[in-house]
Amino acid sequence: MLDIREMVDQASQVYQSAEENGKLQQAAEELNTATGKDYSLEPSRSLASAIRKLESLEDEVLTEAIPLRRQGRTLYASVTVNGKYDKEMVVDSGASLILLPGPVAKELGVEPTKQDPMVQLVMADGRTITGQLIKLDEVRVGQFTVKDVEAAVLGPDAVAAEPLLGMSFLGNFKFELDAKAGSLTLVDVEGANPAEETKPGRGRR
Repeated sequence: MLDIREMVDQASQVYQSAEENGKLQQAAEELNTATGKDYSLEPSRSLASAIRKLESLEDEVLTEAIPLRRQGRTLYASVTVNGKYDKEMVVDSGASLILLPGPVAKELGVEPTKQDPMVQLVMADGRTITGQLIKLDEVRVGQFTVKDVEAAVLGPDAVAAEPLLGMSFLGNFKFELDAKAGSLTLVDVEGANPAEETKPGRGRR
């Protein structure tokens, strides 16, 4: 939808430039006189109708460019877990899950139990480490909230690991990570998956 809006804005600029061009206006008037038609340099009815529909859809879409903190080549987002714990996490679209080192999970009050399943995780450096799968009741970044988010708590062999914001959150949205601008843009369609549902879904605050 963002691409469509950009194209519509470009088309509108072309029409505006044409309307402000005296020579084109004169040419259109001469053509109308010669042909008996009523040509106009204004947007066609079909385009005007399409623009109105686009504006209606845009009213149902939530989008936000979330500023990130940069440290070297790494970008960090401020993440709220379970509505009360704030933690910076590395934005990593290559991670399938939110990953939490053991000490961070303890800090956030989400330590795994013996009943939580074990999982083998391959890290970016090629190491395979052990973790436990858990469900976070709620994860929020900016205006965007997701319920029942799968995460993995890393074992003690995950030396110097950082918490990662992975696809178990990001995958609920259309998103764009702009490393140059240091921002994460999230796009969500209103009502597609309300926050009050108990299954994993998108929501807002």
